[in-house]
Amino acid sequence: NTSNIDGHFLKLGVFIKETDEFIGWCCTGMKDELPSPNREIMYAISSEYQKKGYATKASKGLINYLFTNTNLDVINAIALINNVSSNKVIGKCGFTYLSQQTIENQLYNHYILNKSEWIENH
Repeated sequence: NTSNIDGHFLKLGVFIKETDEFIGWCCTGMKDELPSPNREIMYAISSEYQKKGYATKASKGLINYLFTNTNLDVINAIALINNVSSNKVIGKCGFTYLSQQTIENQLYNHYILNKSEWIENH
Protein backbone atom coordinates (compact mmCIF):
# COMPACT_ATOMS: atom_id res chain seq x y z
CA ASN A 1 0.00 0.00 0.00
CA THR A 2 1.59 3.24 -1.17
CA SER A 3 -1.10 5.22 0.67
CA ASN A 4 -0.10 8.89 0.44
CA ILE A 5 0.86 9.82 -3.12
CA ASP A 6 0.37 13.59 -2.76
CA GLY A 7 2.55 15.37 -5.28
CA HIS A 8 3.81 12.15 -6.89
CA PHE A 9 3.58 11.29 -10.58
CA LEU A 10 3.10 7.75 -11.90
CA LYS A 11 3.57 6.91 -15.58
CA LEU A 12 2.87 3.40 -16.88
CA GLY A 13 3.73 2.02 -20.30
CA VAL A 14 1.09 0.23 -22.38
CA PHE A 15 2.41 -2.78 -24.31
CA ILE A 16 0.96 -5.40 -26.65
CA LYS A 17 1.15 -8.59 -24.57
CA GLU A 18 2.06 -10.95 -27.43
CA THR A 19 4.82 -8.81 -28.97
CA ASP A 20 5.93 -6.59 -26.07
CA GLU A 21 5.51 -3.60 -28.40
CA PHE A 22 5.19 -0.26 -26.59
CA ILE A 23 2.00 1.42 -27.85
CA GLY A 24 1.37 4.20 -25.34
CA TRP A 25 1.16 5.29 -21.74
CA CYS A 26 -1.29 5.95 -18.93
CA CYS A 27 -0.35 8.16 -16.02
CA THR A 28 -1.48 10.21 -13.08
CA GLY A 29 -0.18 13.49 -11.76
CA MET A 30 -1.24 16.86 -10.45
CA LYS A 31 -2.94 19.34 -12.81
CA ASP A 32 -2.41 22.82 -11.38
CA GLU A 33 -5.12 24.34 -13.59
CA LEU A 34 -7.83 22.17 -12.00
CA PRO A 35 -9.53 22.94 -8.69
CA SER A 36 -8.40 20.96 -5.66
CA PRO A 37 -8.20 18.01 -5.34
CA ASN A 38 -6.42 18.19 -8.67
CA ARG A 39 -5.12 14.64 -9.23
CA GLU A 40 -5.58 13.79 -12.91
CA ILE A 41 -5.44 10.62 -15.00
CA MET A 42 -4.27 10.87 -18.62
CA TYR A 43 -3.33 8.55 -21.46
CA ALA A 44 -2.04 8.38 -25.02
CA ILE A 45 -2.08 5.46 -27.47
CA SER A 46 -0.24 5.24 -30.82
CA SER A 47 -2.59 6.13 -33.68
CA GLU A 48 -2.57 2.64 -35.24
CA TYR A 49 -3.79 1.14 -31.94
CA GLN A 50 -6.48 3.70 -31.12
CA LYS A 51 -10.17 2.74 -30.92
CA LYS A 52 -9.31 -0.81 -29.81
CA GLY A 53 -9.98 -0.39 -26.08
CA TYR A 54 -6.36 -0.05 -24.92
CA ALA A 55 -6.78 3.43 -23.37
CA THR A 56 -9.92 2.32 -21.52
CA LYS A 57 -8.31 -0.88 -20.21
CA ALA A 58 -5.14 0.92 -19.08
CA SER A 59 -7.12 3.74 -17.47
CA LYS A 60 -9.41 1.36 -15.58
CA GLY A 61 -6.38 -0.56 -14.32
CA LEU A 62 -4.70 2.60 -13.08
CA ILE A 63 -7.92 3.92 -11.51
CA ASN A 64 -8.42 0.61 -9.69
CA TYR A 65 -4.83 0.70 -8.44
CA LEU A 66 -5.17 4.30 -7.23
CA PHE A 67 -8.45 3.75 -5.40
CA THR A 68 -7.33 0.41 -3.92
CA ASN A 69 -3.78 1.28 -2.86
CA THR A 70 -3.68 5.01 -2.14
CA ASN A 71 -5.44 7.65 -0.09
CA LEU A 72 -7.15 9.20 -3.13
CA ASP A 73 -10.89 9.89 -2.95
CA VAL A 74 -11.27 11.80 -6.24
CA ILE A 75 -9.64 11.59 -9.68
CA ASN A 76 -10.05 14.17 -12.45
CA ALA A 77 -9.91 13.69 -16.20
CA ILE A 78 -10.01 16.27 -18.96
CA ALA A 79 -10.42 15.98 -22.72
CA LEU A 80 -10.57 18.56 -25.46
CA ILE A 81 -14.26 19.08 -26.21
CA ASN A 82 -13.85 17.92 -29.82
CA ASN A 83 -11.79 14.81 -28.95
CA VAL A 84 -14.67 12.35 -29.19
CA SER A 85 -12.54 9.24 -28.54
CA SER A 86 -10.95 10.61 -25.37
CA ASN A 87 -14.32 11.76 -24.03
CA LYS A 88 -15.66 8.23 -24.68
CA VAL A 89 -12.76 6.63 -22.76
CA ILE A 90 -13.46 8.89 -19.79
CA GLY A 91 -17.16 7.99 -19.89
CA LYS A 92 -16.44 4.25 -20.11
CA CYS A 93 -14.28 4.59 -16.99
CA GLY A 94 -17.26 5.93 -15.04
CA PHE A 95 -16.31 9.59 -14.73
CA THR A 96 -19.05 12.20 -14.30
CA TYR A 97 -19.05 15.39 -16.38
CA LEU A 98 -18.44 18.42 -14.17
CA SER A 99 -17.87 21.48 -16.39
CA GLN A 100 -15.95 23.00 -19.26
CA GLN A 101 -12.53 24.32 -18.38
CA THR A 102 -10.22 26.58 -20.37
CA ILE A 103 -6.57 25.53 -20.06
CA GLU A 104 -3.85 27.18 -22.13
CA ASN A 105 -6.51 28.82 -24.35
CA GLN A 106 -8.16 25.48 -25.20
CA LEU A 107 -11.59 24.32 -24.07
CA TYR A 108 -11.75 20.98 -22.23
CA ASN A 109 -14.51 18.87 -20.74
CA HIS A 110 -13.70 18.32 -17.06
CA TYR A 111 -14.81 15.09 -15.38
CA ILE A 112 -14.47 13.65 -11.88
CA LEU A 113 -14.65 10.16 -10.43
CA ASN A 114 -15.21 9.52 -6.73
CA LYS A 115 -13.76 6.48 -5.00
CA SER A 116 -17.17 5.57 -3.55
CA GLU A 117 -18.74 5.48 -7.06
CA TRP A 118 -15.87 3.35 -8.40
CA ILE A 119 -16.09 0.82 -5.56
CA GLU A 120 -19.89 0.63 -5.95
CA ASN A 121 -19.55 -0.30 -9.62
CA HIS A 122 -16.46 -2.57 -9.59
